[in-house]
Amino acid sequence: MELYSQQTSFKRQFRLNEIDKAEVNRQIADMEKIGVIEPSSSAHYNSPIFLVGKKDGSKRLVIDLRGVNSLIIPKLVQLPQTEEMLDEITAEKPQFITISDVSSAFWQIRLKDSSRDLTSFTSPNGRRWRFTRCPFGLNNSPSALQNTL
Repeated sequence: MELYSQQTSFKRQFRLNEIDKAEVNRQIADMEKIGVIEPSSSAHYNSPIFLVGKKDGSKRLVIDLRGVNSLIIPKLVQLPQTEEMLDEITAEKPQFITISDVSSAFWQIRLKDSSRDLTSFTSPNGRRWRFTRCPFGLNNSPSALQNTL
């Protein structure tokens, strides 16, 4: 990722209750296990984390990347309009139409080692982590995914 400047963005961690700390640590362990995150030693970047409730009652770990996003030069791509794509596909009179829903789609895109420190965050137990894959909320994750399709 190309930066506007060599500024840093180190934001203090949000306060979490004990139940949320346990859930955050569980989700971090899951992400480490599948290789989405790795330990970080960066002292220049930190984005706070918190949990948001989902419709099914579970909670999703969120990294507030607004500070880092303000430093990154966005790579803009025009995402296709669904109706236009469907018109184009159906005009070909296909025999079958199928879709696929990629779970955690951004995690399919590997981050360059030189960009990983930008995604650093701190767990409730004080350990520092960084993403090895594109995180949700990073301003260039959608364009990276679109460019791989």
